[in-house]
Amino acid sequence: MEGARDMPCLMTVTGARIELQPSRCYLFGRTADCDVVVQDMTSSRHHARLSVGANCHPVTIEDLQSRNGTYVNDEKVDGRMVLKTGSRIRIGATLYLLSLADAPAREEEMLDTGTVAVERLSSSRGWDERLVGAMQRDDGANTEFAGQLSSFNMIEILQLLMQTHRSGSLHIQVDDGHAEVEIRQGDVMSATYQDLQGFQALLMLVRKKTGIFWLVETYEPVRKSIHEPASTLLLELCRTWDEREAS
Repeated sequence: MEGARDMPCLMTVTGARIELQPSRCYLFGRTADCDVVVQDMTSSRHHARLSVGANCHPVTIEDLQSRNGTYVNDEKVDGRMVLKTGSRIRIGATLYLLSLADAPAREEEMLDTGTVAVERLSSSRGWDERLVGAMQRDDGANTEFAGQLSSFNMIEILQLLMQTHRSGSLHIQVDDGHAEVEIRQGDVMSATYQDLQGFQALLMLVRKKTGIFWLVETYEPVRKSIHEPASTLLLELCRTWDEREAS
């Protein structure tokens, strides 16, 4: 019998693994009757269905007429889509990475999940060395949470930090400047980007397609300038994201 390590799996940005069994379907959504409960207010009650064929091939996903859609590698799922190793599945604002037994996800694809040490970034394929240099000059050079905006957008970053109740200063380096978002125990407190503050700064950051981010852990008190509830915050950011993709 094959061991669990030989089975295909979904990996989350928190490092969790969801082992996938052959000839089985997995229902994703917010409610407790789902096989994979997505703790995300931007997810629908019954959001998507992932199907695993006999001998673990093929692996497919279909959207169940969800409110915010299901995306694979930033492409909206229309009908049933066949997945391959390294496919990034976004349900609401939650990200999963598919790894197949006969073609495990490569290190570059694992780096895209955002849970990497900064010292590994300079050798990662496709990274802007100038932006990496800006990160490595920061006091947070030992951070274990960093990634690329090209594969891990602001909605997914904030969703993860909220769900895991992280505290710190989230730095975002993009071509036209530097931004900071303060988060305490998963609560988004404030944001600054160029001459923008608060929620307006977040709206502009969601529109950015390239850049890098890293979290510097801190528990220092900070003044709160973002007062939207978490569910409203994510829904508005998702709306901005969808407008960006449509443009």
